[in-house]
Amino acid sequence: MVRGDPRLEPKLALGKVLRGLAEWSYQGRLESITLNARNKFREESGDSLGHQSFREILLLRRDGEPNGISGLPNPTAREMLYHEYLDVLCRAGGKNGYLSHLKRNLVIDTLPQHNEGCKISEGDPNEMLDELNLAWGGHLIMNQDISHRDGNRVKDVFMKRLTPKGRGGFYYSFDVELYLAAQCHTRRNNEDKRSAKEILLEFGTHSLLPDLIARYRHTDTFRALRSDMGFITV
Repeated sequence: MVRGDPRLEPKLALGKVLRGLAEWSYQGRLESITLNARNKFREESGDSLGHQSFREILLLRRDGEPNGISGLPNPTAREMLYHEYLDVLCRAGGKNGYLSHLKRNLVIDTLPQHNEGCKISEGDPNEMLDELNLAWGGHLIMNQDISHRDGNRVKDVFMKRLTPKGRGGFYYSFDVELYLAAQCHTRRNNEDKRSAKEILLEFGTHSLLPDLIARYRHTDTFRALRSDMGFITV
């Protein structure tokens, strides 16, 4: 893990680290770089960014940094923070960037939520992921799946939920499919009286969550549940 100088502003520290890696790549045998988005202030997130931190970045992108006095959104700060970080990534990994000759990965892990209710209403997460991958290039790995490759979206990692009032938000596809698969499991196994969440926790203990999804994803019950709940890919 490479860390920036703590005396520098975070975006300046990031730029300095990336410049140092560029020099290293020309002098040594560096072939790839992986940036792992994480929140060092939330211990429960571990090496992951976490759901709440991801939403906070979306909010910052949409509304800007809150004013320290009024607490109201400050669009000017948005240009100084989110887009300046984006510019740092673009100068390094974008087209003709000084790291564009290396393989590049950006990893974002928000951790499974074990329910379908983790609504994201702070902005369009797909648009933000598009921006990040266009800036950094290479692979964007969202929740252990490659969602983008060299500026192109290759997998939808979010679903949108349509509601009668038209106020649907975005949801993690993995979490929605987990919830739907657990619902299918309880319906198919009438003798199993556990809740969907209890079933998910058991499968999670055995690291079989993808297997649970694969078992039910193509069933009529799964598709009907997804349609009834208003989930669509976007």
